[in-house]
Amino acid sequence: MDATDQALIKELQRDGRATNVELAKRLGLSEGAIRHRIRKLTARKVIRVVAVEDPFAGGRRTHVVICLRTEIKRLEYVAATLAAMPELSYVYITSGPYDIVAVGFFESDADLHDFLTREVAGLPGITRTETFHIMRTLRRATRLGEPIDATAPPDRQA
Repeated sequence: MDATDQALIKELQRDGRATNVELAKRLGLSEGAIRHRIRKLTARKVIRVVAVEDPFAGGRRTHVVICLRTEIKRLEYVAATLAAMPELSYVYITSGPYDIVAVGFFESDADLHDFLTREVAGLPGITRTETFHIMRTLRRATRLGEPIDATAPPDRQA
């Protein structure tokens, strides 16, 4: 991936609906060159085109990080089961004090409580959980090098 590919990705992150003609003008390339680069980056799975939902706009204002310890023999099972749950945006198998770290968004603390006591507590192999309620986000990069506005009102921060 060269500097032009990186510039193209940055432009797509800024405006994912830009046409190849618009991107070509911004980057000083031909439309064909842009089309070829996007096709190549997509085929190599360097980029993919997706719509990203703002969880707060969707009504999910309770943002948490859930850390779990598991029996080692059930680690993969627990992680795969959590990864299939739509409430969780990210599920990581980690090293350190926790075996799994998950990030989720919920409509309310009551929904979080139900999720933890009904869904997570029912999974065999979990030996400990610790949940961190995110109070305020200072940086959430959705684009390379572009954080969210930390000065935005707290109800608009993820």
